Amino acid sequence: MVSFTPDEVKAIQDAVHSVWEEIGGDCVQALGDEKGKAIAGVTMTRPAVMEVSMDAGRPEQHLLRRQHRDRAAGRESIITDDFMKRFKEASYDQLKKIVRPAFTYERYGL
Repeated sequence: MVSFTPDEVKAIQDAVHSVWEEIGGDCVQALGDEKGKAIAGVTMTRPAVMEVSMDAGRPEQHLLRRQHRDRAAGRESIITDDFMKRFKEASYDQLKKIVRPAFTYERYGL
């Protein structure tokens, strides 16, 4: 198991939650289209939301953008090269356990 500080855990949770904020509406819309229902009539389960939010390297992109913004502003960033190395080494199951507290609802919709 890869070790993270509490601040690093928060950064991971924030990154994954930000991904959901970006893609959530489109995901729920696609689910509604697939089921032939209005968008207001569909929801996604927490595990499904976590899975799509952790997919395709999107959290990593968010973390790297945060690192870049911090450096450009002259701030020390919690997102160090060592952190990114450990983030990439963490298993999917470990990351699911880390991000679970960021998703407090059983179901997500619009």
